[in-house]
Amino acid sequence: MLEFVVNRFITLRLEEGKTNIYINNELFRQCKFLLLEIPRIEFEYLEEIESIDDAIIKLDKSLEKKEIHISAETEFWGHCSNLQVWSEYNYNTRLIHSDLAFPLLKKLVEVGDPIAQKVFKEEIAKRLGTRNQNVIEFLIKNGYTKNLDDEELIYLILDQKEYKQLKLLEDFCKLKLNIVSSKNEQFQIIFDGEIT
Repeated sequence: MLEFVVNRFITLRLEEGKTNIYINNELFRQCKFLLLEIPRIEFEYLEEIESIDDAIIKLDKSLEKKEIHISAETEFWGHCSNLQVWSEYNYNTRLIHSDLAFPLLKKLVEVGDPIAQKVFKEEIAKRLGTRNQNVIEFLIKNGYTKNLDDEELIYLILDQKEYKQLKLLEDFCKLKLNIVSSKNEQFQIIFDGEIT
């Protein structure tokens, strides 16, 4: 068995040919996918890629065509490297896939990781602001938006000028802005109360 300690909360272990992530020595999840290569013809799209999620969407078709076989040990070290960089960059969720980054970050908050506690809400807000529809849907469907209050969500939905105008209207009319989610998972801003 190989073991790699990312930090005092995260350890990776190669067990029976599979890379497993442990949080405080408790099995968290098995690593499933390692992005190994960006095809040369895809370099023109690199400017449009802001996260691993974007890269996987852009490169999805080309990744399906190519099968690359690597040893379990090589794959293990790839996962170790990715999570080490993720940790060194204060759990920046753009550096690993969102379906791993957010559950991992949430678990780290639960076990008392001070960096995770500091950046958790910031990372949710940043990723909602990127307009990556897949990430936004993931965050909504898995309840991550519930970690932000209405004011934080309103600020994300609107640009700064619109936000300031609505806040002035809210203060002037003595109304409270609230966020509601419709059936199609779109956020709407509504006013609570009566205009005085």
